Amino acid sequence: MLAVAKEDSHERYLMVLLMRYGLRCGEIVGWRGLPGIHKEDLRLKGIWVKGKGYTRGIVQDMLYPLNDDVMTQLRVYAEPLQPSDKLFPISEVHAERLVKKYAQLAGVEDWERVGPHRLRAFFNNDMKRKGIDLGLRKDMMRHKSITTTMIYETGIEFEEKRKILERLDESKQTSS
Repeated sequence: MLAVAKEDSHERYLMVLLMRYGLRCGEIVGWRGLPGIHKEDLRLKGIWVKGKGYTRGIVQDMLYPLNDDVMTQLRVYAEPLQPSDKLFPISEVHAERLVKKYAQLAGVEDWERVGPHRLRAFFNNDMKRKGIDLGLRKDMMRHKSITTTMIYETGIEFEEKRKILERLDESKQTSS
């Protein structure tokens, strides 16, 4: 999906933060009392993310690390903005439409089912495939409970299921 996102655009940076970093859409664009990411939240090696609970006075601010290339691109993108301006002055609904648009452009078969929160699950499963420990995945997704992170586990991947079924079909053919 990133391959079809417009280069050097707020749409691409939104997709990067959702897909590669697993940020919640509301944390990025602001939603239900979350302020979103502002220019003043950019730091040298990451961004300040205000998480769930923010509106109830529960401080869950976190300096979230981003790689140097992404930080450089975000700073260049944010250059003309005022410190208090949002990096992504769009609604969560608009962000969801963008995710669906890029899923469709990328040829995702069930693109209608892909949304910003689904990308968090992809982020978790990508970490899982790369052998990252469940506890670290919990921290990267900013969950309070490891049980919440486990909800994102999709179990056996589609291709793995196909291979299992093919092996079962092969064993039926050799036994008949």
